[in-house]
Amino acid sequence: MRKCLGVFVGLMILNTSHARAQGEPTALGYPAPDCVKPDPKLIKPEMEFSNGIYAPDNSRIVRYNRQAKAFDDCMHAYIENSKAAIAQIRDKANSDIKQVSDRANSAIKAAEARLRDAVSEANMVSAEEADAVAKTSAKSSH
Repeated sequence: MRKCLGVFVGLMILNTSHARAQGEPTALGYPAPDCVKPDPKLIKPEMEFSNGIYAPDNSRIVRYNRQAKAFDDCMHAYIENSKAAIAQIRDKANSDIKQVSDRANSAIKAAEARLRDAVSEANMVSAEEADAVAKTSAKSSH
């Protein structure tokens, strides 16, 4: 079991370094979103003088709305990708755990069978010894 666990940990370390090189999630962490937040200065009211009146600067509002939409789209994509990555990590971990568990259960069953055989053999030897002692005692008493 220790050997299996050591191999498993070794594979996780190799997998981690390979995944890190590709920017994928690893056992040591998950990348933060790289979405660019909209510039909050663009939504501060600034008026421009046009046609003799002060009006909101529409170009700033349009730029902010574009940035806000890009940020929103980016965050939604990040969230969906994160959910998929989490499911993939969970499925891989469950599969790995099942394989380790199956090997461990098989090894335990084999050890239990050998233990039963050893106990049976020890009991048989004890019975033979007891029988031999009883026969020796019976001969000595006659």
